[in-house]
Amino acid sequence: MTKDLIAQNIRHLERMLDRMEGDLNSDLDLFSTLFPDSGGYRLPRVYWETTKENYTGRLEMPGAKKEDITVHLDDNVLHIDAKSTRKEDKQQWQSSYSRSMTLPRDIDKDKIEATYENGILNIILPRMASAEPEKKTIVIK
Repeated sequence: MTKDLIAQNIRHLERMLDRMEGDLNSDLDLFSTLFPDSGGYRLPRVYWETTKENYTGRLEMPGAKKEDITVHLDDNVLHIDAKSTRKEDKQQWQSSYSRSMTLPRDIDKDKIEATYENGILNIILPRMASAEPEKKTIVIK
């Protein structure tokens, strides 16, 4: 590789990082508008824990109200949505936040639970008892 090509690639990477930083700042501004009581700019953090019985998710949503949050399942995709309306004097702002995630195949969809308390949305995704994988020998012809 020539020095010119290396320098060109470095400039390209720097431009990509600048765009990513701009996108992140835009997302942070949206979250701050949605949850003005969050105390600063940050995206909701999501923590997942896996045990033999469950996948447990914990989503930080400070400043959100329980009635503004919806959680629903569409096929094998879990959707978490939050909407906020803020009024000051004669102005009104509406914001929304949405996150979707594809669930593992071993989830018992009828037993999913969600609770919200003190700015934390907890989601429990019970795992189904896993059967032994079916094995099949393929005859080579």
